[in-house]
Amino acid sequence: MHCFKLFVLILCVSVPVSSQTVTFQNKSLPVGITVSSVDSMTMDGSLTVMAEGQEQSFPMKMKQRKRAVRTILAYDGDELSRYRIRYEDAYEEERQPMRKPKISTPPVTDIIYVYERLGDEAAAQPSPEDLDAATVVVHSGWSIRREDGKPLSKEESEYLTDKVKEKEMDASIRQVLDGRTVTVGEDIVIDNRMLEEIGEGFAQGKLTPTEVTLRLRDVKSQDGTQLADFDFSLTMKADADPFEMEAVLKGSVTMGVENLWMHSLELGGPLTGAGMHQGATVGIDGEMQRAGSAEYNMEE
Repeated sequence: MHCFKLFVLILCVSVPVSSQTVTFQNKSLPVGITVSSVDSMTMDGSLTVMAEGQEQSFPMKMKQRKRAVRTILAYDGDELSRYRIRYEDAYEEERQPMRKPKISTPPVTDIIYVYERLGDEAAAQPSPEDLDAATVVVHSGWSIRREDGKPLSKEESEYLTDKVKEKEMDASIRQVLDGRTVTVGEDIVIDNRMLEEIGEGFAQGKLTPTEVTLRLRDVKSQDGTQLADFDFSLTMKADADPFEMEAVLKGSVTMGVENLWMHSLELGGPLTGAGMHQGATVGIDGEMQRAGSAEYNMEE
């Protein structure tokens, strides 16, 4: 009798539970919300040159880091039309063989900037020689100014206008997931159109995505918000004379289910390349890392 009860108990415990299924919805950030974000990219490796039987190796490094606080101020219909941003950290570093190292800490930290959409027909930014005297810079349909009304330095203008052109990493993922119903353990098939969208957010220099895999690993609740954890793999290639390069990055990304706001992203893996230059065999061997995180708070 006891054995029978134990057998029934084992059967009950071992009945499989159906996998969780969720439907993703893309929602705009509301007016008044503040987003504190960190974004970084690191490439560390070496360039090897083989010529006339001799091999030489040169270190290579690229690093970009920014930490910012952005507040949403207004929309024009469904389109974001105004926001302000304060950079808490901005750093760029580039070291290439036989070139002077480039290390930059743009003078943008702890200054509040206001971005306002003017439309694609808006005039271009002032010429470089006028940048030091400009209080407003216009670029890619956005006007950029300091909230305190002071003129923008040339260094400020160059950094801020360059960031306007960047597409946020999570924006491309949101477009892929919006409206999809996905089950835990399911792979998301990425077609060529989606691959192009992801490429806009993840392309690095001449490296562009050629293969992307997203697998829903888990759905969890955190502070009353439903979050989805994905296994994320990304292959990027570049076929630019004189090198062929490939980066194979693997990691994870966490997105909100009800709004598709990104909470964290981590990717890392090898970067390799090979080619010929002026009769020499050239190879690249390194590691590439990409990471980001964000916290969301409504102003009271």
